[in-house]
Amino acid sequence: IRDRCYLSVQQFIDLKHYDPERARIVATKVHTPPQACGKIFAKLEPGIAVAYHTFNDFNVAPGIIAGIRESYDGPLTLADDMLVWNINEKGIRVRRVIATDEPLPASPPQPAGPPDRSERTARSKWLDGEWSLPVQARREFVSLHHAAVERGAPEARWMRGGFWRQFQVNYREINDLHKQMLRTSRAVEAAADGGLDEAALAGIRDHLYQGQSNDCYWHGLFGGIYISHMRLATLEHLIAAEDAADRAGGLSDVRIQTADLDVDGFDELLVSAPGQVVALKPNEGGGIGSWDARASRHALTSVMRRREEAYHDTLREADSGEVEQQEAGEGAVSIHDLVKVNEPGISQRLWYDAYERRSGLVHIMPVGTTAEAFEQASFEELGDFVAGEFEVTQAEGDTVVLERDGGVLQPNGSRAPLRVRKEHVFGSDRRVPTLDLGVTVTNTGDQPVEALLGVEFSLNMLGGGGNPSAWYKVNGETGGFDQRKIVDSTDHVALGNDYIGIELESRPTPVAAAWWWSIET
Repeated sequence: IRDRCYLSVQQFIDLKHYDPERARIVATKVHTPPQACGKIFAKLEPGIAVAYHTFNDFNVAPGIIAGIRESYDGPLTLADDMLVWNINEKGIRVRRVIATDEPLPASPPQPAGPPDRSERTARSKWLDGEWSLPVQARREFVSLHHAAVERGAPEARWMRGGFWRQFQVNYREINDLHKQMLRTSRAVEAAADGGLDEAALAGIRDHLYQGQSNDCYWHGLFGGIYISHMRLATLEHLIAAEDAADRAGGLSDVRIQTADLDVDGFDELLVSAPGQVVALKPNEGGGIGSWDARASRHALTSVMRRREEAYHDTLREADSGEVEQQEAGEGAVSIHDLVKVNEPGISQRLWYDAYERRSGLVHIMPVGTTAEAFEQASFEELGDFVAGEFEVTQAEGDTVVLERDGGVLQPNGSRAPLRVRKEHVFGSDRRVPTLDLGVTVTNTGDQPVEALLGVEFSLNMLGGGGNPSAWYKVNGETGGFDQRKIVDSTDHVALGNDYIGIELESRPTPVAAAWWWSIET
């Protein structure tokens, strides 16, 4: 029997420098740790146990074997390239292939003929391209593909769905990540052309290449862009590479550039300083699309929009009893088709955002709107400032000003004109970077407007799962970052993660209510 056997939690901490919570998630939830593999092997008592999808390196293999041996003492092999297991009535023999470096002779051409249908094999949903399709298109593709497979139609093998670049269309977060990687790559090459020495350049490129690891540039069965710690790890290396390239280029103060950062045909603003990089999106609510703290290499606003996914239909069906949940091992169930709901009623928490989840967004809501309604995306948006286009009226020195003449829906159905002005002032300190956001709302009409004004920030402090390193502090009270909290009045909110080494302070003036909760995707 074979089983996936990855590093232990401690090995992730010691060798890959993961924080404890991130190490626990990757080792025990995404993969199988050695101790768990050992328990599986011990229960099944195989003729030989093979641990694969692992690291068979000199500095980690002894620890992996030791973990397995805590509960299993039978025959064991750590999989490696070119290993062969011969299994027959005489027993099991493990051998290593000794291959020649010489190329094998090419096979002679064969006459063309009809394909042998007996050689057809089922293809994974990933190869079919199902995951990259938009939601409704994916539903239609699945229905057509399943029908073709069931009737044995030859065209089923040619149905491939979408293409990986479609992920950049479906997920704004993937597109932003991809374009940040390209931007960083250009900055690194500029540093190379500027005469940076090879030793320093090698270290910068190492960060760049690690930031190009493909996992977060897609979404599929194993999470992809949705996995928070993987997303932040990818961004961590891109931040480090761009930071080093900018320092090599002599960046010492706030620099504001105008460019189409996400290649959508509209210009954005890129604010670079020794301690932070901020991207502003004027044509979509004037929101902060990314906010990277350079010293700690942390992407503060790397948060996912809650959006509909085709597989949410399966969750709803499982909750309603329309489909039967299946455990792995119950017949020949593919991991792609396995239906297992860990939290009953979870479909009731499928809430979808009507806008891209950026920060610094200005909401105009009816008086009486509750924090619960905002959390569940069931509140009424009266204004047109969350996704409306803002005009750049100043972008120089350390200041960016965005303005929009929009409107707000009145109780009688009419619209009252409002002007929203957002002034951003950026600090240049490396270790204590600052971003001061001033929001001014002006009634430019002759009707009184009564509404609730909210400024939204979506922040990632790796606080999921009760991470003790992530915290909030408000009005003298401290709690876990992922806790739901509502305060009626405060002039100071602090958020942080001690392991990452970052603390964020917000000082609303005048005092304001504060709502926060975990964004569950």
